[in-house]
Amino acid sequence: MAAMPATLEERSAQYHAWLETAPFARGTGRLEGHVVGGRSFRPGRYLLLAAAACPESHQALIVHKLKRLDGIVPVVLANTELTANGWTFPDGSPLPTPSLNDLYDRSMGAEGPYRGLMTLPALYDSQLKKIVNNHPVLILNMLARDFDFLLDDEARRASCADLCPRSMPMQCEAMLARLNRDVLSAIYAAGFAVNQDVYDRRVAELFQHLEQLEQALSKSRFLLGPDLTLPDIALFTILLRFELVYYSLFKCNLRPLSFFPKLTDLAKHVYQTEGVPGTVDCDVIKAHYYRSFASMNPSMVVAAGPDMAWLEAPCAATQLEHSPRRLD
Repeated sequence: MAAMPATLEERSAQYHAWLETAPFARGTGRLEGHVVGGRSFRPGRYLLLAAAACPESHQALIVHKLKRLDGIVPVVLANTELTANGWTFPDGSPLPTPSLNDLYDRSMGAEGPYRGLMTLPALYDSQLKKIVNNHPVLILNMLARDFDFLLDDEARRASCADLCPRSMPMQCEAMLARLNRDVLSAIYAAGFAVNQDVYDRRVAELFQHLEQLEQALSKSRFLLGPDLTLPDIALFTILLRFELVYYSLFKCNLRPLSFFPKLTDLAKHVYQTEGVPGTVDCDVIKAHYYRSFASMNPSMVVAAGPDMAWLEAPCAATQLEHSPRRLD
């Protein structure tokens, strides 16, 4: 979202209007260009623009790490706090402007200004000097597949298994859409609610969806079966923020995450996958949420907790049989 209104009422109205656009669906105010491959492709042409605190960005950062794309698709992280004019990037970044909003406008050229969703993550083409894709699901799919031909043998062996199996692309996309539409949207709708009835309804919906996911995980190790896929990564980023900020700051506190042992175990399992801990910065996540929404937290004081040591605790034995490479 481009701007951050001063009052909770304004922020709530803007957010609910944004939800009405079905922001996670295709063809709804998103840039949906694809990676240009072939012999002319060079590593570093595309930059992954991301915000470490944002769940959708975090999903992209995890896939980027698991696929060993560090030398192929450089990452440019936005500053921690969301300003009134949207996301900004540190001085010295390879981008032509520190403002994400300006970058979107420049990406349109003579067709500007850009009137779509000015969000992260985004894929920036440094050759064409423009953002070519900002659809979070499409970016996950591209990172999971479209750069494999550039991996050397060692990186290909070290990279995580297929996170979006070609045998189930529709299932992956449907589950990602469900997590965004039903879980993440309910969290934000509850957090920005200014009406008790709306808040009560959305919180009830959220925990109904969490219970359904808990039940699904009682039948399989991961959301789509025995192996780690993109939806598991997406759910992890939501559950992590549920513990850090959604439960407290967003008042999604009907039940703690510990009430859902299968969801808790999935979060631990993903976190303990090699490479994932390096993408997690709890202090940055808390600082972003507690300091970016002054109407929700006027003091701007960042909470000290919670203790996240539980992420390093052993997972249930039944889930270790088909695990990807683990830290231990």
